[in-house]
Amino acid sequence: MKKLISLLTVALVAFAFSACSSSEDAPKKVVETYLSASQKKDSKKVVELFHFSKEVSAEDKESYEQLLDEKITKDIEKKQGIASYEVGEVTMAEDGNSALVEYTVRYGDGTEETEKIDVVKVDGKWLLDSGK
Repeated sequence: MKKLISLLTVALVAFAFSACSSSEDAPKKVVETYLSASQKKDSKKVVELFHFSKEVSAEDKESYEQLLDEKITKDIEKKQGIASYEVGEVTMAEDGNSALVEYTVRYGDGTEETEKIDVVKVDGKWLLDSGK
């Protein structure tokens, strides 16, 4: 009986830890996907990862892609590309529907930047918050 209780206790603790970590995994994953797409200069994928509070037309999305290609990609190229990146601390909102995710980007020229980005859960899917 003691062995069974010990086993159940270990299982419960393992479940509790996995439940805690998984709540932060999804916001981290969307930021990792964003950084990977940025590194590959995939502006279409980057735009798909953003949540817009109002409906955005296909034309608007295309405009955002062009803006990314023209401005942000050029800024990254000036720094000799993204050499690596790391997603750091995730601060979850109390309601579990938004989070602030810290990340660090290291560029080919040796510089690095640490930023924070807001992510939101929309219809069960985590997306970057566009603020628009």
